[in-house]
Amino acid sequence: MKILEENIELKEKYETLESSYNLKLQEEKTKIQDKYENIIYNLEKENNFLRRVINTFQKTVEKFIHWICVKFSISEENELIRNFELENDTYVDPVKQIENEKYEKDWDFEL
Repeated sequence: MKILEENIELKEKYETLESSYNLKLQEEKTKIQDKYENIIYNLEKENNFLRRVINTFQKTVEKFIHWICVKFSISEENELIRNFELENDTYVDPVKQIENEKYEKDWDFEL
């Protein structure tokens, strides 16, 4: 009888520990999930802000190019841009410029 009582007591103790462990595990999972959801939210917010900055900058560059053309009586904006890009090995289009820089970096690495 003593062994049976000890067995029942151990089983109850095990179930209590298991329940406590599962509860703590779930709390930790929730904390981690909340932490990363917060990080993701902040990154998305920052990303949206940076997109707005980039879009605003692109519009400003376009207006500046137009202004330069009018100010200096340059008839063709595209010609001005082409000349600038050729003479400076720099693209006005940021996507092209990033690709150009990547290509140059890869090229330098191979040397």
